[in-house]
Amino acid sequence: ALRQARLDRDAAHGATPTPAHQRTVSWPMQFPLPVGEDKYGPLAQRIFQELEASSGSEGLLPKLFPVAHCHQQLTTLSQQRQQCLNRGRDYLEPEDRRRLESNAESLDREIVKLKRIRQQAPPHALLKTFGQLVLTGDTERITEFGAYLDDWKQLRRAPLLEHKLRLRKELDQLLEEESGEAPAAKVASTTSGSKSCGGLGGGIAAPLPP
Repeated sequence: ALRQARLDRDAAHGATPTPAHQRTVSWPMQFPLPVGEDKYGPLAQRIFQELEASSGSEGLLPKLFPVAHCHQQLTTLSQQRQQCLNRGRDYLEPEDRRRLESNAESLDREIVKLKRIRQQAPPHALLKTFGQLVLTGDTERITEFGAYLDDWKQLRRAPLLEHKLRLRKELDQLLEEESGEAPAAKVASTTSGSKSCGGLGGGIAAPLPP
């Protein structure tokens, strides 16, 4: 009964129930969903699929939060435009001033374009789902939503942390080898210098023939 109630709530939020024999996610980093376990329901699968579809070389920010991404870009462009205006107050050669004015006009066009994109950017599907959960006041589902996001984040971070640990061990090994080679090289250099000095001193101290 509890399982059915949970599936009904997932369906109410737009998630499609998945048959038990198909409960395996088909993206590169798979979330194991064995038959008979209810660790990840349809809502979780939908969250994972949306996140994997949004992840790429550009990152999650432009797709999940396009307004915030545009705001960051607008801040950078506005700072660059202000720098152009400040430089324009100084004396410049005609060619340099024309180049500066051209850069300022290009920045103005980019700013207008980004403002238009920010105004027309639709909210992401996951943001809509979360907004519906907040509006309905379903604290249990909100908690589950956050837990699913954390599970996805931990799964994506696990290979990176493992790779970081392996690199750290390799670095420690290289540093240990270098620290072991340095005293050996110093000892060899000292021994070689002592032999040279000993040979030279022996030549000087040799008695003269009668």
